[in-house]
Amino acid sequence: MQLARTRLVDADDGYLDRIAKYVPVEVISAHIAITGLAKVEAAWLVGAAAVCWIAVPLYVWRLGQGEPPKPWKMHAVLASIAFPIWALATSPPLAAHFKVPDYAPAVGVILFTLLAGLISPPAGRRVATPSH
Repeated sequence: MQLARTRLVDADDGYLDRIAKYVPVEVISAHIAITGLAKVEAAWLVGAAAVCWIAVPLYVWRLGQGEPPKPWKMHAVLASIAFPIWALATSPPLAAHFKVPDYAPAVGVILFTLLAGLISPPAGRRVATPSH
């Protein structure tokens, strides 16, 4: 099975390009679909978030495989940090389940957006990410 062609985060990408590429859109789409079916039942929301959070580094690792293999570790770490922030910010019932203050997910998104865009692979190295 071949995954979609990947866009790569590299040292030449600008700040906004890196932010847009760090979180796999396929995992976000799966989370949205599952939570849409869950009808805000806490067990489903927590389960969907957990499964998708586990899927993030596995998906990024899989994108890094192939010929030639692509560096993926930094991307997997950043995506694994970003996903729970995004999930809490887009699902108030999930945030409420974990008793996260209302403002915290928004602050998390802002901080991640500011800081993650500053991180880029060293020159000559590329990180796998799905094409959009």
